[in-house]
Amino acid sequence: MDQWITACASVTGTGHHKSGIPCQDASAVKVNSSGEWVVIVASDGAGTAKRAEEGSALVAEIFFNSLLTMTSELASRSPGQWINDLVIEKVLETRKLLRAKAGSDDIRDFNCTLVACLLGPNGGFSIHIGDGAIFGGSNAPIKGGNTTFDQKDFFISPPENGEYANETYFITERDWVKHLRITPMPKLDWVFACTDGGTALA
Repeated sequence: MDQWITACASVTGTGHHKSGIPCQDASAVKVNSSGEWVVIVASDGAGTAKRAEEGSALVAEIFFNSLLTMTSELASRSPGQWINDLVIEKVLETRKLLRAKAGSDDIRDFNCTLVACLLGPNGGFSIHIGDGAIFGGSNAPIKGGNTTFDQKDFFISPPENGEYANETYFITERDWVKHLRITPMPKLDWVFACTDGGTALA
């Protein structure tokens, strides 16, 4: 992959429109200055949480900036345990800032999920808490000069729901670490990250 082409969108659901609730998703995508690394972050605020849009906005901002900064570190440093440590450090930092906003240790009003990835020329990693999804693949040439998806190199970080389909887990919950997934990603030609609405469509 010589140069990433990116797109990003958030759409307010019909239920939110009817209830007068604003869009509670936050997302960002950017290619670093070399054009080799792409950073994708999406966070879905829980519809039942009073300040969900604040939570998702803060989560997206912190992880977007952290992953973008990490691209320069990876230029001279091999992937390793330090990536896991840094991700956990950023979750703790986010939760600390949310506690300051709440003026309390109870940050359920900011409930939100997290899906993110950092992907470069030789692969990367995904970060995942909740019912969003990240998936991608490699393009294999076929006759006529077109391409098709090579399922052999398909990658997916699937959604995690609770006992029921509309339940999930949040970065703001006390047991967040039980649901945090940091997964190595292979070299891919395309990648898609989404909150639960996009997951259902995909």
